[in-house]
Amino acid sequence: MTALILIVAAAAGWAAITVHQWEDYTKPFKIRLKGVSGDNPGIVQLTLPASVIKNKQVVLSVSSSSFGNWAASYKAVLYVNDQQLPPFMVGPGLNIPLERGILKPGINMLRFYGSASTVKIDVYELKIELTELPPS
Repeated sequence: MTALILIVAAAAGWAAITVHQWEDYTKPFKIRLKGVSGDNPGIVQLTLPASVIKNKQVVLSVSSSSFGNWAASYKAVLYVNDQQLPPFMVGPGLNIPLERGILKPGINMLRFYGSASTVKIDVYELKIELTELPPS
């Protein structure tokens, strides 16, 4: 997996943000996103084929940990293609069903943020699980 470095102008100067590529959704993504916070997002570009989005329910399994003040009851925020999902509790193996309308064929942007300045999270594993679509 390769990482793309973007240079972003920040109010205090220049900051580098790493965008990680997850091109094979059938394998877990195991690059650790370290020190994720409100000011330092963890960003992953997930590539999904059209057939998966059309024919399957996509569930994102997120394993994460937190450190800092009040870390035990900490929530994180996930944006998928600029759409914010409800905050989730930090911990191992949390399954987040992704609505079909939020995903698109090709590259999908996953952005993880912390929800407090005194706590940081590490996202240490992501997995895609596919299930059958519920009957309509």
